[in-house]
Amino acid sequence: MGNKSDATKFTVHKAFLTYESPFFEAAFNGKFKEGKTQVIELEDVYPDEFNLLVTWVYERQVALKIGNSADLLVAARLWNLAERCLMPTLQNTAMEIIWTFISGWYLCWLGDEIESVDESELYSWAPPEEFIRLAYSTKLEGTPLKRLVVDKFAWQTDTNVMKECCQQVPREVGMDVLVELHRNKGKGRNMIGMWYVRPSKNYYVRGEDVDSMPGSEFIHQSSDSDSE
Repeated sequence: MGNKSDATKFTVHKAFLTYESPFFEAAFNGKFKEGKTQVIELEDVYPDEFNLLVTWVYERQVALKIGNSADLLVAARLWNLAERCLMPTLQNTAMEIIWTFISGWYLCWLGDEIESVDESELYSWAPPEEFIRLAYSTKLEGTPLKRLVVDKFAWQTDTNVMKECCQQVPREVGMDVLVELHRNKGKGRNMIGMWYVRPSKNYYVRGEDVDSMPGSEFIHQSSDSDSE
């Protein structure tokens, strides 16, 4: 994993990895070079995220608790990696972690002292720019991670903060936010107690979505070559 100059090597039981991931199943049991060498190089994958994936394969849990924005980026990269490897259950686990951080940033205020808090403080925080770019690193439209970003900006971010952030990120983000606002133009924005960012399960990957994931093309190529 990582650049060749400082790559990190992982040794994983093939049976476990291929059972959890159709992507690795096609790579190691197909007619690609990885099937012959039993080695796959993923130069654009961070070792930390792949280590979390390996932990998931063996233990079915993600040992990551978000305490700051850096941890949020790790969770987002893990979500993208799980998408690439066609592991929707891992994606949904990563989404729970991401959603908890983004929603918890506000829910922590919704207690007895809510009246003593300046309302502007509730909506002055926006996800880090790098997190937004990670969410929009795929060309697929309407992915759960993109929808979470859009809901956050459309319904839980101060208008001025939203406009400023949208100037620093891909133009697609601002366009998606405008579409969301227009679609629900009858609803008010930034209303305390109206938690519009939907429950976490609304951002889950469903089984029927798997065929549209980036790695699915790799699977189909393997199936075609096996049938020749």
